[in-house]
Amino acid sequence: MKALAISAIVVATVTLVTVATVAIWASIADAPWEETRTEEVSEAERVIAEVSNLYRHLSEGDYLAQWSDYTSAFQNRCSFDDMVAAVEEYKRSAGWDKLVPIEVEVNVLDDQAVTSYTVEARAGSKVVDRYEYSITYFEESGEWRAQETCFPPR
Repeated sequence: MKALAISAIVVATVTLVTVATVAIWASIADAPWEETRTEEVSEAERVIAEVSNLYRHLSEGDYLAQWSDYTSAFQNRCSFDDMVAAVEEYKRSAGWDKLVPIEVEVNVLDDQAVTSYTVEARAGSKVVDRYEYSITYFEESGEWRAQETCFPPR
């Protein structure tokens, strides 16, 4: 009888601890992360986010958003139409539908950031091309913008 009573107490205790743990995790999961986050995002993290944005815009064919990812100097000396034509030609010839930057390295010095990374060109889940790339970013009006050679290089 004592064993049965002890088993019932153990089961009740385990159940109570489990319910309490689930309740605590549920309350944490419901808490908005951004509001509770106290550390600041580093400049390198901001640049990496911009590299990802550039390739997301490029992959989605959102060329106006991609164009805005570049510095005003790039926009002033390069042709939007040439950029779109070059991207569409590469997309057609290589057969990719998504470009993904991986292993991004960033060196920030004041208002410049030099990035180097590998780009995977993917068709669905298959990698159809891979190449090394580097872009310098400049901070303009508080935002990091890419600065590179025009499309196609002139």
